[in-house]
Amino acid sequence: MPAISVDAPHTHRPDTDQQYTGEAYTDHAYTDHSYADQSYPDWPYAVQEIQRQTAEAHAAYQAQSSEAHATYQRLMADSHLAFLKLAESSYLAAAPSASANGRPRGTASPAVAPSRSAALPPAYAVSTPMTVPARVPLPEPIQAPVAAPRFGAPAFGAPQPPAAPVPVPVVHAPAPVAAATPPEAPGGDVDLEALLLSVVSDKTGYPVDMLESSMELEADLGIDSIKRVEILSALRTRAPRLPEIGIADLGTLRSLGQIVERLRSGGEASPDAPQGDGESGPAPPAAPVRSAVRTVEAAAGGLAVRGLYDTSLAVLDGGSGIAGHVVAELEQHGIKARPATGVHEISEDARGVVLLHGLAEPQSPEQGAAAQLDALRAARAVAARIGSEGGLLVTVQDTGGDFGLDGRSGSRSWTGGLAGLARTAAREWPGAGVKAVDCERSGRDGAAVAAAVVRELLTGGSTVNAGLRADGTRLTLRTVDVPAQSPSTESAYGAGLGPDSVIVATGGARGVTGACLLALARRHRPRLVLLGRTPLVEEPAELRAVTGEAELMRAVLERIRQETGGTPRPAEIGAEVAKVLAAREARAAIEELERAGSQVRYAAVDVRDGAALSEELARVRSDWGPITGVVHGAGVIADRSIAEKTDEQFRSVFDTKVLGLHALLTATEQDPLTVLCAFSSTSAWFGNAGQSDYAMANETLNEVLCAERAKRPDCVVRAIGWGPWEGGMVNQGLAEHFRGQGIGLLPLHEGAEAFVAELEHAGGDVNVIIAAPGAPLGCRDSTAEVRLSRRSHPYLEDHAVADTPVLPLVMALEWFTAAARARQDRSLLRDLKVLRRVELPGLAGEGHRLLVETGEEDAGGGLRLRLLGHGGTPHYRATAHPESPEVSDDVPTGADTEPPPGLLPLPGGELYDGHTLFHGPAFRALLAVDGVSADGAVGELTGAAGLGWGDGPWCTDPAALDGGLQLAVLWARQVLGSASLPMSVREFRLRRSGLAPAGLRCVVRAGAVTPETAECDIHVLDPDGAPRARLLGVTLVARPG
Repeated sequence: MPAISVDAPHTHRPDTDQQYTGEAYTDHAYTDHSYADQSYPDWPYAVQEIQRQTAEAHAAYQAQSSEAHATYQRLMADSHLAFLKLAESSYLAAAPSASANGRPRGTASPAVAPSRSAALPPAYAVSTPMTVPARVPLPEPIQAPVAAPRFGAPAFGAPQPPAAPVPVPVVHAPAPVAAATPPEAPGGDVDLEALLLSVVSDKTGYPVDMLESSMELEADLGIDSIKRVEILSALRTRAPRLPEIGIADLGTLRSLGQIVERLRSGGEASPDAPQGDGESGPAPPAAPVRSAVRTVEAAAGGLAVRGLYDTSLAVLDGGSGIAGHVVAELEQHGIKARPATGVHEISEDARGVVLLHGLAEPQSPEQGAAAQLDALRAARAVAARIGSEGGLLVTVQDTGGDFGLDGRSGSRSWTGGLAGLARTAAREWPGAGVKAVDCERSGRDGAAVAAAVVRELLTGGSTVNAGLRADGTRLTLRTVDVPAQSPSTESAYGAGLGPDSVIVATGGARGVTGACLLALARRHRPRLVLLGRTPLVEEPAELRAVTGEAELMRAVLERIRQETGGTPRPAEIGAEVAKVLAAREARAAIEELERAGSQVRYAAVDVRDGAALSEELARVRSDWGPITGVVHGAGVIADRSIAEKTDEQFRSVFDTKVLGLHALLTATEQDPLTVLCAFSSTSAWFGNAGQSDYAMANETLNEVLCAERAKRPDCVVRAIGWGPWEGGMVNQGLAEHFRGQGIGLLPLHEGAEAFVAELEHAGGDVNVIIAAPGAPLGCRDSTAEVRLSRRSHPYLEDHAVADTPVLPLVMALEWFTAAARARQDRSLLRDLKVLRRVELPGLAGEGHRLLVETGEEDAGGGLRLRLLGHGGTPHYRATAHPESPEVSDDVPTGADTEPPPGLLPLPGGELYDGHTLFHGPAFRALLAVDGVSADGAVGELTGAAGLGWGDGPWCTDPAALDGGLQLAVLWARQVLGSASLPMSVREFRLRRSGLAPAGLRCVVRAGAVTPETAECDIHVLDPDGAPRARLLGVTLVARPG
């Protein structure tokens, strides 16, 4: 039996990006300004390396101490668990065995078929004694009765000794394995096939002897995406160290055998699942978080979308008529592209697609659905290559340039779901560039629209959602927290709801929608028309007393066997059971709604069938009067990655939401609606791996309801983007999975109350998001691209050391500012550090490619930023922060901007002497030096416009900022007695964006000075004296000679 691996101590590296090796400085390992003497080019790095190694030595000591303590606790827990397992098994072996069902009292049904051996997971292994390092204090060996342990041990708390020792073989803690030792095979000696079949049997009710590893999950077993996650969760409970399988990856596995093979060939086993203390109980539910989706103006930052230059792009026209214009515009910028009329014209090696389907105005919702399906087919055609090798996907639509939020998109909103496809792709393909572009045509010709789209690809960076108005305004989307709606203080009729209201609800007899309608019934008692696909047929008598899905499976199997004499396929059993359970749930929901005071009628109608729906609502009007409200809660999910998504799955998911909504709107067109609500999802706004069709459907729904609000100003219109619920389609297994990932779940009661409050308040945002605290409401990490060449950045040739152009620090400031603003409005940069210089020897030739990476937030809330070179080598890093009110209102005082005392003129000679300041004409931003002293310096600057750099777009003025750094270098020469170069900036505050006017003034204020370093603050001031930018805590390092 293999032992548990105890990881070797892991040393924390405070500077994970700067890994010093013998080759660190041969791969452009220098800094931005490169003022160093060429005989000692790496002196600043040597100083920095000594400091880093000292910090690492201290961190290693702390890590070893922490690891020793953690290992001790882990070994104590493992030993105690082994005792508990063995003691329990011994007790069961000695207990009386007679019972009604032939199993020992106190035991569960056998977890594994007798024909297959279920080996003990390595976490519970009883092994021979092993050597343990002396530095880890161990508990005394624990003795317990010998018995065969079984799965499913209860959670345990603090170790407790047995009441009395019993002589047995010794159970020792396993020995640590060195970090270099290859990991054991996933799952150890666990019989993965037997374990999986046992779990499937337990979760579906199919007898183990009916199951074969070759069976397909859907076709043979009827196992949907929700049940898959429940099965995966149960597997991890029984064998916690099995490799992880993501939900999206799980969707690509078609058979039981493929799951087993994936587990066998998976990566590292995951750490043991955390155990609760068994006493605290669930925490009280927190109040839901309510957010609204808004547009904000956001100028392009000048970075290209990732993958734009990597491959030939297929530009699919989609009926827009502008594919040729887009291709011509791309080719003018050196990008390979060719038009395509359909998926069949996408080349086999293509890794990039531009989908223009949303620029063609659909003649009907059905045509809009067909256009979106065609776009999904194109994405599916390149998904495998983009997912593994990287590439680019761009969707383009015209829903007003604001993703339909202002309601002006009209019929074009029926193609608005293309943005949901892009947002899902961003989740599924982290190494690819992805954009959802909403470009308002507004009468512009094809060439003008194409130019706007391509300009966004060239300068819009990693912004996924880009809205392009016809007037040139660029927008992006933001979610903002808004106060939760409180219960209305109006009378029921004043709120538009009451006993006379007639509300038509889809999906209303079951799940989340049923819970919401129950809360509505208890508060306002409206008459409810519930539409569902479930016929409320009479249940067979022999099934009425059977409860529980697994038990019902067995009962249905036996019934079919008795009626037919044969054994049905598992999927047939599952379908029959699903009908029984759905009918039970619907009946129970109807009874509860009636007890709450509402009159209820139920109709088995497919909401997509417009004719049948109209007939049913005509009968409702005859009995109850006109329809006054619609709640569209019906939904279907079929999680699969874009590469695996079938047309049939798309139609099932998409049509239920979108064409169902169209049928409802058509059938109630003449009714006096006071309430129109649709259940959307956070996946529409943020994407969710495996749910491209669901995201597309819900985003279409969002935009259509915005258009409906414009037509119905007096109606309460809401598209509620729900986060994951604790209920409905989220069963217990999936809920446990979400909690394990730290994802908050919305309790049914709190969510239902929030739903009622939304319907009680007219006005406000149409699109709102309601989720539990901790629900994932953010964008994925993103990366933008920069291409540098003489054509695109000619001025960089004047920032050269030994005839080799070198990237200046101020360009990293510019790009980091652009990247941070693409994710959020964060203009405060902190802790910018130069890790390695970026040499540009190919500037005059093919050029260079750099990546600007935006990562996750650090512990302090800072957005991690890195500038990566060839092979992912990090060259710069920083963090971006939203400005607090104190920082936003910060204005330099007179002490900051007035001339420092004791200023003296610089000695005669040229400012740009080729040594301290080596810059060529395009970088000579320091026009004059008024004076220098030990306390600072003052000078006059010009900016990029004055030096002829071009119009940008620019977030900062890099030339002016570089001029400020040049003045600081001249000051540092006075206090250090030698030349220096800037290595870090503690904080960068940008006060005025874009290029600066002429007549800038710069003040350098001295900070701490040591024999090797000098620190200062740099204030760049506009001609009116207002601050343009501040570089605080700039550290300059002296160089020898």
